[in-house]
Amino acid sequence: MISLARSGRGPVLFATLVAVGLGAIVRVLPELPGPFTTGDGGLILAMVDDIRRAGLSLPQETSYNAMDVPFLYPPLALMAAAGLGELLGISSLSVIRIVPVVLSLITLAAFAWLASRLLEPKAAVGALLAFALMPGAYASVVAGGGVTRGMGLLFVILAMAVAASRSRRVGLSAAVLGLLLGLSVLAHPQAWLFGAAASAVFFYRDGSVRTTVVGLVAAALVALAVALPWMAALADRHGWGAFAAAGHRWEPGLDVVRFLGFGFSALGVADLFLVFGVVGLAIAVGRRQFRLPILVICLAVGFGTSYFAALTWSLLAGVGLAFIMDGIGPARTRSDRAFRLGMSAVALLITLIGTMGSAASERSPLQRVTSEQASALDWVAEHTHPNTRFIVATTVPWGVDEISEWFPAVTGRQSVGTVQGSEWLGRSRFSMQAQRHAAIRECAGSTDMCLTEWADDVGLEDAWVFIPKGQVNGPLSSVECCLALRETIRSGARYAVVYDGVGATIARPRMP
Repeated sequence: MISLARSGRGPVLFATLVAVGLGAIVRVLPELPGPFTTGDGGLILAMVDDIRRAGLSLPQETSYNAMDVPFLYPPLALMAAAGLGELLGISSLSVIRIVPVVLSLITLAAFAWLASRLLEPKAAVGALLAFALMPGAYASVVAGGGVTRGMGLLFVILAMAVAASRSRRVGLSAAVLGLLLGLSVLAHPQAWLFGAAASAVFFYRDGSVRTTVVGLVAAALVALAVALPWMAALADRHGWGAFAAAGHRWEPGLDVVRFLGFGFSALGVADLFLVFGVVGLAIAVGRRQFRLPILVICLAVGFGTSYFAALTWSLLAGVGLAFIMDGIGPARTRSDRAFRLGMSAVALLITLIGTMGSAASERSPLQRVTSEQASALDWVAEHTHPNTRFIVATTVPWGVDEISEWFPAVTGRQSVGTVQGSEWLGRSRFSMQAQRHAAIRECAGSTDMCLTEWADDVGLEDAWVFIPKGQVNGPLSSVECCLALRETIRSGARYAVVYDGVGATIARPRMP
């Protein structure tokens, strides 16, 4: 430590440890309360359970939501979670609460390694601090779906670090890069796409196009060899078209709009990392260092999701922060040092407030089903017939409608408007489920007449209704969900209330 301090690396090491510590805190805290994980995870829970019931092998279909969804999802993370559950003798729910948090902490350490390879020390620390505290970098990773997202993100970060190596052993680097990219294919449906683009960008050897091309081709062949056994088995079961099953969710035009809106950060007001990232982007272009700007272009056209955008923007934020600090220059007096320390503390406090406060947003992946609502889900599992279909009425968009996603996994009953999982059934089925959810959402803000007419029109007149009580999307959402619908169902002639207790109102249709 003394030698570090004397060489000027002491402050860098201290700042790195602070960034990692803060990053660990904001990743662990959201997972402490509540009955389930934060955010999504119902589909992942069902698939892990399916694998365990099949004796740690891949079943033909997943049991999720009784939709006969073929088991097309990349299996590596799911198999690892199922194996861990069997090894430790714990429930799949416990596994998907633990694994995403652990993976998010490992990715934090991996990012520190990546930043140290790409950036000078001061910029690397700034990038690590941004990645540690930017909600977009971790919120969807610590959720239950982070079992697969976190593993995919980890392999991509490691692949980027290997690609950025300037080792003369190009063959070895290409082999390791290919292994990591192949594992990313097996971990998450989208990880390999960004991973391949980022690796190609960072693997480029200046002045040696031939070496770059040969290395990338070798890496691609290794990645294919790693993923091919699963791909061949999947093609044998479902045909080669299965690999494009969820591709219809790729919306390049919409991705451009989302990226330019900088929603991936999720810090909301006082987003200092957004400012630093803009400065970093300008500096990188001005210095003709185009690797990170090229990644920005890849993200803007849909080559990655929010956490990959946050990863890239964190690196740019480190560049911008280092440039600003260099522009200010060294502190020459004790009062200068005290002033800068105070300003840094204020900036860090503002960022921490934004980071912790982002969890209250209605669109945050850190929202969760309440204990009371979970009790109502348990009532459904215990007191209704397994073939009963349900309309789960909420007022939030399907991507953050946690109750609708958890409902099939916890109750074992079908939720007719749940969208998750339908992407593997093709564009038409996915569109139908999205339209169903939108119609239910509209009726959830109306009366039972709206729901009755819609259910009759689409042939769901036998479906029961589940209306959650309390806030359905965090502390900033309405205090009580669906008041008009609840009251008209209680007093109307179409439905008979069978449960009106903790967590929900549940009604069955009065069939003629």
